[in-house]
Amino acid sequence: MAGSHPVLALAACGMYVGVAVACCFAVRNAMSHGSRRFWMVAGAFFFVLAVLRASGIEYAITDALREHLYREGAYESRREFQRPLAAGAFVLICAALYLFYLKRPAPKAGVRGWSKFWAMIAITVMAGVILMRLISFHELDRLLYGPVRMNWVLDIGSTLVVAASAVRFGKHRDASPSDRRRYPGSVH
Repeated sequence: MAGSHPVLALAACGMYVGVAVACCFAVRNAMSHGSRRFWMVAGAFFFVLAVLRASGIEYAITDALREHLYREGAYESRREFQRPLAAGAFVLICAALYLFYLKRPAPKAGVRGWSKFWAMIAITVMAGVILMRLISFHELDRLLYGPVRMNWVLDIGSTLVVAASAVRFGKHRDASPSDRRRYPGSVH
C-alpha cells in the first residue's frame, strides 16, 4: 500500500471490496442480461480499484511519470501538457455525465432503473477522480487534496452511492409491465 497512509489505503480497499460484493448481490438478483452485465462490470471495476490501491500501482504510475519528466528535463514545463490533459479529462467527464442525463430513466422506471443510473453516475465520477489524480496537475491537486479533501469526498461518496445502488437494486424487484396492469394499485 505504497504512496498513501496504510490505514487509509486498507480502509479504501475494504470499501472497494465491499462494493464489489454488493455488486455481486445485484448480479445474483438481476433479471435481465444487461443488468447482470452492468453489475458484473461495476463489481470488477471496484475489485480492480482494491487491487490498485493495495498494490500502490496508481501512486507508482504517478511517480514513474514524474521521474520520466525529470530525466527528459521536461518537469519544469509539465504544466504545458498537464493543463490540456486536465481540461480534456474534465470535458470528457462532463460529456459522459451529460449523456447519462440524456439517457436517464423515465420517472416511473422503478427502483432498479434508477439504481443503475446513479451507479453509472458515481462510477463515472470515480473514474474521473482517478484520472485527475494520475494527471497530477498542481491546480487540480490543490482542489483534490486541499483543506476540504475533495479527493476523499468524491472517492468515498461515489463508492457509497454505488454500494447503496447495488444493494437497493438487489433487494427490490420491480414488477413487470404485465404485473403493473394486473395490479394497478400496488406499490412496486
